[in-house]
Amino acid sequence: GVYTFETTSDDGSALYVDKKLVVNNNGIHPPVKKTGKIKLRKGWRKVNVLYFESSGGEALSVQYSGPNTPLQALPCWCEQEVDEK
Repeated sequence: GVYTFETTSDDGSALYVDKKLVVNNNGIHPPVKKTGKIKLRKGWRKVNVLYFESSGGEALSVQYSGPNTPLQALPCWCEQEVDEK
């Protein structure tokens, strides 16, 4: 089915599904919501969310919806990598 992914971020974010860019919310900006759609077959998928903060406010929210699945927060069964540079 077709799934919709959405990020709301301050500053930039990007969401990839199986290494394919689905949501590009790049840039230095206040909280902005961006969405993208992708057709997926049944099975496990690798979802990567990249995020950066420049200055000022901080926000990141990731949601998805799909066939018979209302918009909801993306579960975080995840490994987190933090770059403190």
